[in-house]
Amino acid sequence: MGKNNIKVWYDDFNIELGDSLNQTINKGLSNSRYGIVILSHNFFKKEWPIRELNALLSKEKLGEKVILPVLHNISIEEIKNYSLLLADKAGVQSKKGLDVVVKQIMGVVSKKPNFPGAVQEYIPVPNMNFNEIIKYCKTSSYDGIKKAGEQLEKFIKISEIDLELAFLGAQHVVSLILIDVYFYLYQSRERINSIKDVENANLLCQVLGKNTLGQIKIIYNLGDIALRNNGFYTKETINQTDLNVCKQSLKGILNWYFNSYYSKKTNKDRLCLVKPGEFYKEDIQEIYTIESKFFDPSFISPVEVATQWYEHNNKTLIGVRDTLTGKLVGFLCTLPITNELFEKISSGEYIDTHISTEDIRLYNLPDFYKLYLCSLCVDPEYTHTSALRLIYRSFIEQLFDLAVYDEIYITDIVADAISSKGEELCKFIRMKFYKNTLHGTKIYKDSLLPPSVTLKGREGLKLMNYYKMIYEQYIDLL
Repeated sequence: MGKNNIKVWYDDFNIELGDSLNQTINKGLSNSRYGIVILSHNFFKKEWPIRELNALLSKEKLGEKVILPVLHNISIEEIKNYSLLLADKAGVQSKKGLDVVVKQIMGVVSKKPNFPGAVQEYIPVPNMNFNEIIKYCKTSSYDGIKKAGEQLEKFIKISEIDLELAFLGAQHVVSLILIDVYFYLYQSRERINSIKDVENANLLCQVLGKNTLGQIKIIYNLGDIALRNNGFYTKETINQTDLNVCKQSLKGILNWYFNSYYSKKTNKDRLCLVKPGEFYKEDIQEIYTIESKFFDPSFISPVEVATQWYEHNNKTLIGVRDTLTGKLVGFLCTLPITNELFEKISSGEYIDTHISTEDIRLYNLPDFYKLYLCSLCVDPEYTHTSALRLIYRSFIEQLFDLAVYDEIYITDIVADAISSKGEELCKFIRMKFYKNTLHGTKIYKDSLLPPSVTLKGREGLKLMNYYKMIYEQYIDLL
């Protein structure tokens, strides 16, 4: 606590020898109201600062300010080359001097928070004894933690009598935790009985991190030895030292469960929307990676081309990010295009991988626009999540806002459906099949003026009603 009564988390004096960097930094970020980010050219070149920045961005919600930028030897124009979102945030220049920087930061952080809800307090599992951990579990309102606590209590009691059964009990505690996390990630309850089961669930593996994975491996290995001993297949040596290692590993797993997984799960939705203007260069690369899981490379735009499209008109992308991993997991690319390009795509003889920015219009003037539904993908591991629904709703809201506030109206829509999922989307919004292409895909077309597509949901109905009104107003011009 400083002289201004502000509690500060800073890694140099909050991370001790032997601490898990990932867990300690996650704790610091999750328990902080604000993040002071020193933006420089070096900042954008390093992996860890970008990871921490993404975590802070996932905390920002409508009306909630989290990131406080300090610009060090870098201009707003230069920041635009790295992130248009950050370039839009008001920052203070370090060259104005430390007193000015501190004064401006204090002007923000000293204010009383005006957003609902508080970040869950960090549970200091490594410093607690098992009776304290069990008590915390029993008083939790969350069933997953309660069940883990019940099994943990059995583990402690049996560890005083039978080592083999104790190790099997520890394995059961871990399995309960992993089943809970697996269900949250995949919406499916699967038995997790071995480290191989964990490693085969790729997303689960990413979320756990290397440190927690290592601790889980220790528990499963000890449990497997105990199982063989109980079955009289062999008699491998296990002793009190192994039990102590087992307990420490359990604490590490519980620490992750309470503070990294559960706190994020309870304090925010796991998936957050990435709005137009909020994409990073790493996200464009991730878009290419996701598309590669669905399409032949000949149908995928190179990263540098997709980057040019976004830099030219940053309202062309909408995405979804996983707040647990920080990764982009789904996106929709829509391009407002010239009449000439619209006709080329409609002909079925054009492949869209190298569209020139000259053919992509800016949403800068009230006018009638033609839209190309360029690409929609959700990572296969997120098929059964809310990712697609979030993207769809955000897209409809974007069209509504463009119409209401900017008088930008979409007349015609065209899509080149490469995959079965693309066809499903076209059929979902009742777009009409137009023709087969020379490259083996299907063209779908329809219009919003006059209203012809059927956009589902409350947002879709609101947009279509507004477009019907606009059509009656401009019918003589269309």
